[in-house]
Amino acid sequence: MIVSMPGAPHAPARGFSLVELMVALTVSLMVIGSMLAVIITSSGTGKSRERAGDVHNTGRFALEMIKRDLQHAGFLGNTSVIQPELDKPVPFTVTDVCDSSRIGQLSRRIEVENNDNPYKNRCVRQGDYEKDTDVILVRHLSPVPVPVASMQANLIYVRSAYQGFEAFLGGTPPDLSRYPTPANDYQLAETVYYINRFTNDKNEKPQIPALYRARLGSGPAMVTELVATGVENMQVRLKERLTDTTEAWVEPNDVVDWSRVVAAEISLLVRSPTLEPNLKNERQFTLGNEVVKVPNDAIPREVFTTVVYLRN
Repeated sequence: MIVSMPGAPHAPARGFSLVELMVALTVSLMVIGSMLAVIITSSGTGKSRERAGDVHNTGRFALEMIKRDLQHAGFLGNTSVIQPELDKPVPFTVTDVCDSSRIGQLSRRIEVENNDNPYKNRCVRQGDYEKDTDVILVRHLSPVPVPVASMQANLIYVRSAYQGFEAFLGGTPPDLSRYPTPANDYQLAETVYYINRFTNDKNEKPQIPALYRARLGSGPAMVTELVATGVENMQVRLKERLTDTTEAWVEPNDVVDWSRVVAAEISLLVRSPTLEPNLKNERQFTLGNEVVKVPNDAIPREVFTTVVYLRN
């Protein structure tokens, strides 16, 4: 047994050598660097998922808005009328609309213009319209009847009875008592969906295209509304009843009789509002029968498609 005697000298404490210290620092830096790389990768992955989620939500929301209108397309309230009655536009002059010659012509419950803007300098300004995209017009009556006491001046309403219907301006409805009950009044709805070159301002940088709509409102006039930002293309195919037993999918330019269109396939190309670093994005996308080419700009894009059958 060795006993340390009081006053005996202790062995000097030994520290790290310079080489050991450098090795420890190097190992520590490697560990920290690995941790930072994991954190940066996780952050980038999270942002990518967030951008993909934003694109997905935008696409689904935009399709749902169009789908709701199309599900009401051709709704006539109480009326069950023959074709000549449906072909009549409103019996008064309305100018501040997309198509004054056909407003209220409910036989055309849906109309689509293929890669062009048919409403230049009216409800869709040509300078704002995104070229080579389709434009959709939907017509119907409001899903819920409107009491006379709730009617607004300068809105178009329709008195709908089984025997027929007649359009009039709200405020002072004409005498429509010749229509026996059941007869209800509905607001006339006409909505145009189109792609705008920018979201809020033509001078915005960068310009981000958006889905817009023009809805028939007070005036009567079309009121422009933003539906969803980031929608940069819309293409439509239509199913037309050719005979009593045959139907075919056709392009809008090939529709023979709009009253015999029974379904619409809507395809939207939606982009992220921000870049995806180092992304090699797809250079072309298929929307219906159209192949849409896009620049190699590192912007994530996705196609959303739905088919809506016109039940009314």
